[in-house]
Amino acid sequence: MEFNQSAIYKYHNNPEGLADSFAASFYVNKDKTFPINPFGVFAELGIHFVFRNLNKLEGILIPSDCNENSSLVAINYKRPIQRQRYTAAHELCHIIKDVSNQTISCEIGAKTRTERFAESFASAFLIPKDELQKKINNQLINNFLSCDDILIIAEYFGVSFQACTYRIQNCFPKVLPENLETLIKKYKPSKRRERFGFSNTNLYTSILNSWDEYLWQNPENTMASFRFKNDYVYNDARLENIETTPEAVSEIVADLRLNTQHSQYCQQQYSSFTEIAGHSKLYDYIFDYSTNNPISVFDILKLNRILFSCAVCPDFGGRTRTSNVMVIGAKFESCDYHDITSKLLETEKEVKSLDSNWGIMSKSEVLRQIVSIHHQLTVIHPFADGNGRTIRAFTNLQLIRYGIPPVFIYNENKKIYLNALCKADKGDSSELFEVFLRELFRSHADFYSMNKSQKRKTNQSQN
Repeated sequence: MEFNQSAIYKYHNNPEGLADSFAASFYVNKDKTFPINPFGVFAELGIHFVFRNLNKLEGILIPSDCNENSSLVAINYKRPIQRQRYTAAHELCHIIKDVSNQTISCEIGAKTRTERFAESFASAFLIPKDELQKKINNQLINNFLSCDDILIIAEYFGVSFQACTYRIQNCFPKVLPENLETLIKKYKPSKRRERFGFSNTNLYTSILNSWDEYLWQNPENTMASFRFKNDYVYNDARLENIETTPEAVSEIVADLRLNTQHSQYCQQQYSSFTEIAGHSKLYDYIFDYSTNNPISVFDILKLNRILFSCAVCPDFGGRTRTSNVMVIGAKFESCDYHDITSKLLETEKEVKSLDSNWGIMSKSEVLRQIVSIHHQLTVIHPFADGNGRTIRAFTNLQLIRYGIPPVFIYNENKKIYLNALCKADKGDSSELFEVFLRELFRSHADFYSMNKSQKRKTNQSQN
């Protein structure tokens, strides 16, 4: 799609007009649905986007040159998803109006004329005035919008409560009560979103499905991959209440890397040491796994065996349990141990179906199926010990196989993960799906931000 240069010239000082003109051209042969997906716009225009941990920046635009096929937009992962969508629309404005051979870095809270223009463009593009008028008319009952009304409208457009309020103030101030500022001070948008049952799942899935390439490639043997591995092993172990520290994990992982055959942490009496060592080997196996290999649910037997390969009695691993257990915290009884094999065979049908059809499925459909299998395995609870770590390892094996970043749950988010599993036990897996959506974006941003940082340090030392 070629940008209309006459429209750019005409609306050079009018962000509203430029946003409307671009939208009219872009949606001329397609339906405009809400919330508008700026990442989908990127995909159709051939603009690549990534997420990075950018600290003081909302985003970065790296324009295409003779050596590149497309411009690249980097979005700050640390910002809320509604803000990320705004940033994407903001960078779209720069691509349309300000593109040059210079990288554009957009600082958080920047007030330059160019940045204010791009912010206004983003607001007009994501919240078109005519559609906003329709939504206000739908919500307006007693002459003025309530805070809940504004929140409902914000949800429709996929923007924050604050951004929606600001847009209404600019376009239709008469529908807002005079004491709005006082009302807002007492209003808690995040808690009200929970009360309404609002979710960011659709916003995440729209981004995931707009990605034009694999989100993940097996990492090289770099310091960034070692750091990622340390974080993975530490947090995954802490989910199972294994007493350890980041420093201890780093020491064990490093010793295994340097002394592959004779690590001092293998087959000791200290179970936390041996479990961390086995966990590290489990991670190595996952990342060395060929993405061309088909996956079977019975791979969990090997994964569990690797997990306990450094234990005093390694033969314990890889064997299904021989008694019934009550899963602490889950408030349900796992399947009868006599039924483990038959339940795994049922799950195997889904695993094989996914492995055969993932190429014709959307990325979000693939992830949703993986999350479903993840939950089924937690209910089967096939092993006497190591179920959580083994099942999450199998989930990561699937994710990597299908080009999706492996995930781990930070220890501080343990309660969120367990609560989501409990809701899935009761038949509602939507929260668990959103947990994995958030974590795969974080994982993508964390690893590649680490990798970029490491490359920068290497270049500095060489110079």
